[in-house]
Amino acid sequence: MEDFLYKYLGFFYNLPLPVKSMLGHLYNLLPKRWKYGKFYFSYRERIRQFVGLDADGAATEQQKLLLLQVNNAIRHIPYYKSHKNCNSVEDFH
Repeated sequence: MEDFLYKYLGFFYNLPLPVKSMLGHLYNLLPKRWKYGKFYFSYRERIRQFVGLDADGAATEQQKLLLLQVNNAIRHIPYYKSHKNCNSVEDFH
């Protein structure tokens, strides 16, 4: 939703303060999923997961996310279709 509303930002800044305040309050009432998008909660959980990890645990989680992203590209982007799925970071190199 923020991407959609961004084009109206200049108009918003020119509104009188009471109108801006009212619109801000209404915007805050919207569910976070509407405001920030469908991936908001998954990214929030990912951040919470990383906060509690030590350096080795964070590196392991980063490698898992990298493999997930690479394999997703292999499955969905035509340029990478000829590559085989990666099972470890060593396969990626």
